[in-house]
Amino acid sequence: MRKTSEGVDMRIYLLDTMKTSDKIISFFKNLLSNEDEYKYITSIKSPKRMCDYVMGRYALKKACEYEGISIDDEKIIKDEKGKPYFKSKKKHFNISHSNNICAVALSEEPIGVDVQNVRDFDERFVEKHFSENEKKIIKNTKSKYFKNMRCTEFWTCKESLLKCVGVGLSVDLSKIDVSKVNCLFQNVQYLVEAFVVNEQYICSGCERKKDKDKIIEDVIELEA
Repeated sequence: MRKTSEGVDMRIYLLDTMKTSDKIISFFKNLLSNEDEYKYITSIKSPKRMCDYVMGRYALKKACEYEGISIDDEKIIKDEKGKPYFKSKKKHFNISHSNNICAVALSEEPIGVDVQNVRDFDERFVEKHFSENEKKIIKNTKSKYFKNMRCTEFWTCKESLLKCVGVGLSVDLSKIDVSKVNCLFQNVQYLVEAFVVNEQYICSGCERKKDKDKIIEDVIELEA
């Protein structure tokens, strides 16, 4: 558990879904018994997207249980941008997946979270989507491993920011500079923070800046 400054309330919950396959199957069956969930799940054409959705909902359930919230009592709806939230507005949440790792962020404020497996980034991709400051930092990083770590960090920060705001990848990402904790987007200040998971993944959280310089209070590994 990590404690930061006063007023910081984002918690990020991590779940290794490989360790919970039996429970996820049981949870999936229960989801299908709900008419609304059944309609949505059966409308998903991609098997991977369907699997990600179910794993995300399971991780959200476990994260809410940790915070004393019964997800069965909550109705999830979407705003005008398609971003899901609890109708009760007890908490804001966001979900991300990468391979078998699922990340759920919960906070009092609108948030975004993204987790990605550390991988190679094509130079043309970096040139197109990264800011000048970001490209300079990447260029000055000597080791290929740490270059990939830095690229993944920047990319997850950009993704978490867009998810926090509720917009897609249609914006010019090279205009978004996440090389520092403070990030300006559409004339609004946001905070982005990243950390390493199991030496193979980078996870980032984003929240609108207020009177604080950190956003992540805790990182919690969920039990199966």
